[in-house]
Amino acid sequence: MKLENFKLIDFYNQNQELQNEYIHILKYLKPRETKKKLFDMTLDEVTTIKTSSSDGEIVHCISLMNDSTDEEVLDLPIVDFFAYFNFMQQELKNLNEIEKNNLTPTYTNPKWDVVGGNERMQKFGILNTLDMLAGGNILNYKEILKMKYSEIFAILLMRKEKNEIEYEISKLK
Repeated sequence: MKLENFKLIDFYNQNQELQNEYIHILKYLKPRETKKKLFDMTLDEVTTIKTSSSDGEIVHCISLMNDSTDEEVLDLPIVDFFAYFNFMQQELKNLNEIEKNNLTPTYTNPKWDVVGGNERMQKFGILNTLDMLAGGNILNYKEILKMKYSEIFAILLMRKEKNEIEYEISKLK
């Protein structure tokens, strides 16, 4: 099968069967690094990328990572778009793994677990982090969203470590 390197906007106008055939092949393209990596982006940008799922949102995510417009992304040849898309997927996978390995608390409150605290609070997504970092002051949310994700990650990691130290101290007799 010979692939035509459509512009992304033209690719969307092809029939679904052809799109599916192309996607099946293009998902194996070598990822191409974007201008920005997730750790270098703002918390707001990273949150947008983590929660996007529709085609239009994914185009916007690639534009965020490449410092370009949505129109410029739609004008990309599909081979370029999918190489960037694969890089974004790789970055998201790595970021989720880093968060899981470094920010998951070692110690949990058994009472919190009994009442399903984590499951009940998950529905609030990023608001949990914003509220904690803002000290409950919603007027600070926008400023926190503008911070680099790497700074937010470092603060969360420091707070996790501090909480674990305090827990271990409380268990000393």
